[in-house]
Amino acid sequence: MAKEVKRARKEELRHDPIREAIVAVINFFKRASKTKYFRYFLYGLGGLLVIIILVVIYNNANKPRASTEADFALIQAIVSISQQDTVNAPQLLQQLTTTYRSTSSGMRAFYYSGVYYQKIGDPKTALEYYKKFLSTKIEDNLLRTFAYANLSDIYVDMNNLDKALSYINKAEKLAPTESLKAYYWYKTARVYYLKGNVQKAKEMLAEFKEKFPESSISSVVNEELQFLKGMLGEVN
Repeated sequence: MAKEVKRARKEELRHDPIREAIVAVINFFKRASKTKYFRYFLYGLGGLLVIIILVVIYNNANKPRASTEADFALIQAIVSISQQDTVNAPQLLQQLTTTYRSTSSGMRAFYYSGVYYQKIGDPKTALEYYKKFLSTKIEDNLLRTFAYANLSDIYVDMNNLDKALSYINKAEKLAPTESLKAYYWYKTARVYYLKGNVQKAKEMLAEFKEKFPESSISSVVNEELQFLKGMLGEVN
């Protein structure tokens, strides 16, 4: 009886579908390894795996890390900027954007560096820091919106109105709240006006009432709309 059970188990194992599938795969690779193309296949597979590993390493290396020290330094930097402290603010920002640059606070420090240099009247350095911030992996639509808007303001001051328009458009589209969208829509119309495209500026202000009927700046928009209509000879 024991011999019959043992023989039955061997027979069952011989016809096990999982075992048969594994054996089939092994036999396939044995046959394939004898062909001249198999080596090329292995090289290609190895190259693909190397690329995948490098991409994973790169993405993980560029992910913002948390750091209590960096968070505290950023708070100190923001306070120093608000107090117009030209001694501590740049030192803290420098530390954040070098020593802690791979942390979330270090990446946000690029934005606040832009704010600092814009405040002290160094727009070219501010531009560099805003653009560095926008190139980071930080997922913060509010700060990104502010960075685009601030870049637009700097380019307006530089009289580069095409770039100013490009950045204020990005700010309006990315703005996370309706009040900000309304404000940047208005500012976009202002840039068109500065470019000399009064008609486009008027059209945008005319659309404002429909798009943002509850906006707190509606009265200002209406006044400027009437002014532009007057310029175009459209006032009754």
